[in-house]
Amino acid sequence: MLLFLKDNAVVGWSQGKFAIIGRDVMVEDAPVDETKLVNRIRGILGLPPMQIEKKPKPEVVPDVPVITSITPSTTAAGTRGKAPFGPGGGISDIIITGSGFGASEGEVTLPRGYGLPAKSDYIYSWSDTRIECHIPYKAYSGDIRVKTSTGATSAPYNYVITYGTYWKEGLDHEVKWAKPAMGEDYLVNENCGDVTNELIALQAAMATWSGAGADFTFSYGGSTTKDASGFDGDNVIAWNDLDAGTIAVNSIWWTSAADGDAIESDIIFNTDYTWSTTGEAGKMDVQNIATHELGHTLFLTDLYGAADVDKTMYGYSSTGETKRRTLASEDISGISYLYGSTVTWTLIYEQMFDRVNPQIALPVLRRYRDEILMADPQGEILVNRLYNEHSVELAFILLTRPQLARRGAAIIVDNLPAIAGTLNGKPMKMRQAQLTEVETLLNEVSAVSSPKLKSYIWSVKQMLKQKSLAKLGVNLRVNAEEGIPESTQLLQNTPNPFNPDTWIPYRLASDAPVTISIYNQNGQLIRTLNLGNQKAGNYLTKNRAAYWDGKNSSGDKVASGVYFYTLKSGGFQTTRKMAIVK
Repeated sequence: MLLFLKDNAVVGWSQGKFAIIGRDVMVEDAPVDETKLVNRIRGILGLPPMQIEKKPKPEVVPDVPVITSITPSTTAAGTRGKAPFGPGGGISDIIITGSGFGASEGEVTLPRGYGLPAKSDYIYSWSDTRIECHIPYKAYSGDIRVKTSTGATSAPYNYVITYGTYWKEGLDHEVKWAKPAMGEDYLVNENCGDVTNELIALQAAMATWSGAGADFTFSYGGSTTKDASGFDGDNVIAWNDLDAGTIAVNSIWWTSAADGDAIESDIIFNTDYTWSTTGEAGKMDVQNIATHELGHTLFLTDLYGAADVDKTMYGYSSTGETKRRTLASEDISGISYLYGSTVTWTLIYEQMFDRVNPQIALPVLRRYRDEILMADPQGEILVNRLYNEHSVELAFILLTRPQLARRGAAIIVDNLPAIAGTLNGKPMKMRQAQLTEVETLLNEVSAVSSPKLKSYIWSVKQMLKQKSLAKLGVNLRVNAEEGIPESTQLLQNTPNPFNPDTWIPYRLASDAPVTISIYNQNGQLIRTLNLGNQKAGNYLTKNRAAYWDGKNSSGDKVASGVYFYTLKSGGFQTTRKMAIVK
């Protein structure tokens, strides 16, 4: 009850439940209008009403996070993350800088397809002004936002995803075809009822990716009557009835082991659509859609952002469209990231050393030197030309990349007399700046190398001091033959296809018992090669690789077809595919 007094006498009252909260009088949990309350009191007291100015209550504004920059300015999605979630070496990690992120970890939201959580999958570090996180697979270009642990969300920061690959925790690299790249053909069922030249369009799509400058080649392997997806050892392209709204489906099988190697792909085009090979209005273009689907075969993922519409891997298409026949630079970057670039020695020699000063061309040559020495059939002749004409530059290249000793040992060692003769007759003249750069590079490599490679680096440093290459051939040969691989690997059998026998090369990073199990297309074990305890090293040549005579455990020759071989070494296990053709 409120009592109103005047001259010590009660002149009025108001009865009910009241609460005073701050400056508000509350009745039944609702604020009483203060103007009406005061004027009612004034009326009881015999005073005239008055106007009361209401001042707005101060608004409580929560702290809002602000993104000022993201580094790098663009990147790919779904490449392998770093520790503690992955092996590192990918390019999908970003750093977000700004303010108001809070001390407790929140979320980094971003556009992502296929109903997957629309946020970063791995947060490496979080502070009030800096976040380091990973762009997950199937993310695409669009707005990135920071959401704090209290729920405050930043304004959008538009970010461009160049291309997408597929990696998740537990894999040691992105899912892709193992080297040598794919090594398989596509069988084509020319059963499209709308055109008769679909094979030409499909081959043109294959050639587009094969000519992108990466170490990967699609090819036509012949005709087939298969018209549906199924894991059977063949890569198939055909037409069949699919769900409404689906233009085509690419079904890919890959091993679930840590290596994540692809082993088969089937592409089915939907007969619900009318097809064309000329970009005709109202019809789906075979080459246009095939180029996109073959991108999935490479394990490039769909992109759906506004910045992605001109890329071959943009996830939407329409009738009459042909622009996806031509790869965007981002598509080319994607296949090059997964499978490496192929640059011939001829290309580099003619474009660099015949036209410009070698010192200017040197950085470009260094970038491609591993591929150069191994790729070109005429490489040895061109290497000899470079030895004779630019021996100092070549020596510098050899000294700055010890890994080259292991990969290109044969070519280098065979031609070392030419290097030594040139340098002995004309003393090596490397500037002090070059010597310093070599020393720095060698120190960096030495910090992460095996003992044998460290020994090689030490010998190179000694040669630098002496400015002589007299001992280089010996060191190259020792490392090429005795070097311990950084990881255990199962390589493609050779020859493949084969008849009647084949060799299976592999590498061991550590001593371990080794078995190779061979299975038929139905998954039945037909032969086990028990190789016993083996030392770490390279088992690449016929006298060291595993040998299979093409017979089962009963000694009978197996039939023609596709077979799978699995290497087990300690905790390592991986599978590859081979074929017998009789």
